[in-house]
Amino acid sequence: MKLKFIAAILAAMPVIWAGDSFTVPAHPKFIKTGWCDPTVSFFAANVKMIEKALPHRGVGINPDIVKDENGKSILPNYTMFTRKKMKKEYFAEQIRLLQNTKSKKLTDNFLKTGFLDAEKKFDLYDDAFWDGVCHNFNVLASVAKEGGLKGIILDMEDYWRLQNWKYRPEKGRTFREDYAKARQRGREFISAICKGYENINILAYFWLELDPAMSQHTPELLEKKLMISHTGLLSGFINGIYDKISPTARIHDGMEDHCYKANEGQISYNRFRAIRANRYKRLIDPVNHAKLRAQTLFAPAIFIDAFIQPSGIYALKREDLTPLEYFRANAVVAAEFSDCYVWTFSSSRKWYEIPYKKWAEKSLKKYPAFGGPYWENALPGIYDAITYAQNPYLTAVEWANKGKIAKNNIAVNGDFSQVRKSKNKDTAPGVTSLKDVPGWSYWFPKDSKNASFQYSKDGGRNNSGCIKAVNLAKGTLIQNIKLKKGKTYLIRASIKGEGNPVMSVQWRNAKNAWCSHMENLRTSFDEKLTDNWKRATQFIFAPPAEASYFSVLISPAGKVPGECYIDDVEIFEI
Repeated sequence: MKLKFIAAILAAMPVIWAGDSFTVPAHPKFIKTGWCDPTVSFFAANVKMIEKALPHRGVGINPDIVKDENGKSILPNYTMFTRKKMKKEYFAEQIRLLQNTKSKKLTDNFLKTGFLDAEKKFDLYDDAFWDGVCHNFNVLASVAKEGGLKGIILDMEDYWRLQNWKYRPEKGRTFREDYAKARQRGREFISAICKGYENINILAYFWLELDPAMSQHTPELLEKKLMISHTGLLSGFINGIYDKISPTARIHDGMEDHCYKANEGQISYNRFRAIRANRYKRLIDPVNHAKLRAQTLFAPAIFIDAFIQPSGIYALKREDLTPLEYFRANAVVAAEFSDCYVWTFSSSRKWYEIPYKKWAEKSLKKYPAFGGPYWENALPGIYDAITYAQNPYLTAVEWANKGKIAKNNIAVNGDFSQVRKSKNKDTAPGVTSLKDVPGWSYWFPKDSKNASFQYSKDGGRNNSGCIKAVNLAKGTLIQNIKLKKGKTYLIRASIKGEGNPVMSVQWRNAKNAWCSHMENLRTSFDEKLTDNWKRATQFIFAPPAEASYFSVLISPAGKVPGECYIDDVEIFEI
C-alpha cells in the first residue's frame, strides 16, 4: 500500500525528469500590457528602445489600423465581434514587420484582441454574426502565428456594460436552451482560433472569474444564480471552448480583479489558486475537468498603479513597506505562484517614449507625489524589482558577481581580516566562540579528537587571512544572522582542501534556539575557482515563519588527519 501511495503522489507531481536527464523547471516570465502598448509598426521600428526600457520578457502588441477594399479604416482589436469579415491580406505588411523584428529579450509577445461589440448587434442565435466573429479571430490567430508571437491577449471585459452574456427570459427561451447555444458558439470560436494557430497561448485578463455565480459553494442554487447573473451564459461559452480546444493550446488565466487586490502576500495567492481549483471547477462540465487542469494556467496580474494611487478599490499600501518594497514583494510572490506568466498593467505612467492617446494623456499627471512620466521615475528601482522577481536566484548571483550588491554584504568578518579578542554572544546549545575571530563560532561533536578551527594569516585566497580546519572529520564553523521581514539572502563561501565540504543554513527562533529542522538548507562546494579553491552558493527565498535568525554553517568534512581552508564568506541582503 505504501508503494502505491508514493506512486500516486509522484504521478501528481510536475515532471522534472526527461528520460534519464534532470530538467530544471522554467521560471515565469513577465508580460507588459497597458496604455503604452505598442502597435505592430511601432514595435518593429522601436524594438531596441523597448527592449532597453522593459524588464519584461514579452509585451502586448496592438494590431495596426488596416483598410478594407473600399479604403475604410478598421481597428482590429476593437471590431472583432461583427458580421464584417477582415481578410488576412489586410495584415500582410504587419506579418512581414513581425517576422523581420527579432528580439533575444522579448521572446513572449502577444497580439491584443477583445470582446467589444462595437456595432451592438451581439446575438447568440445569429449564425452570420458568429461566422464573422469566428472568421476574424481565426485571422488574428493566424497573424500571431505567422508573425512569430506566442499567441493573443483576450480581453473579455464588458466595458460598455452591454451584458451580452446575460440570460434574458423575455426572449421566450429557457436558460438551458441559451446555455447550450452559448456552448455551441464557444466550440465554433475556439475551433476557428486553433485552426489558425494550433499551439496558441491565450492570455485572458479574466476567465471564469467574470462569473460571480462561482462565489459560493451552493451547487443546488448554481443554475438559479447563473439565470440572474449578468454573465450567466459565459460559462457555457467557456465550456464550449474546452469542448474543442486543441490539445496543445493553453489558456493563461489572469484573474485580474482578484490579483489587482492581492494585499496579503502568499495568503492571497494561495487563496486565488484554491478558488481556481475548486470554485471555477464547479462551472465546468466534468468531462472537461482534465482540460481545465492541464490546459488552464495561472497567470497572475499586477496593477502597478495600485502601488502609487492614494485611494480606490485597487489601492495597495502598507505602513511597514515603501511602495517599491510592496510592489517588489508582490511581484516575487506572484512569480512564485505563477504557472508560466505574470502580466503587469499600467496606465498612469509609461515605460518608454511613446505617444499617449489624447484621452489618456492626462493620466500621466495623476499622483503628483510620484515622479513621471516613466515608471522608473515614479518607482526608482522597479526595473530591477521585476528583473529579480523573474529569477531571484540567478539575478542575485549576477548582481553579486558584478559587485552590484556589495554594499549589502552583512557577513560579520567574512574575509577574516579582523583578529582581536572578542566575546561571542552566540548562546545556541553546544556552540563555542572562535577565539580572537569576531563574528564566528564553531561546534564539534563530543568524540572529536585533536580537531580545531584556527586563524591563518596567509592561508586564504590571495594569501589573505582565513580559517584553517585541522583534523576535522565532523564539525562546523557558524555565523548567526537576524532575519529581516521581506528580505531574501544570497550566501557564498569558498573552501580549499580534501573531503566533501557542505554549506548549510539552519534556523533559530526568537529565543535563539534551533527550530524548523525540516526546512534546513544544504549545498555543496561545486563551483571551481582558481588555485584549487571551490565555492558554494545558497539562497534563502522564503524563511520558515517560526524563524527569527538563520545560521550559516560551513562543514569542511575533511579527511583525518588533514587541513582545510575557509575564506570569503559573503551574506548578501537582497
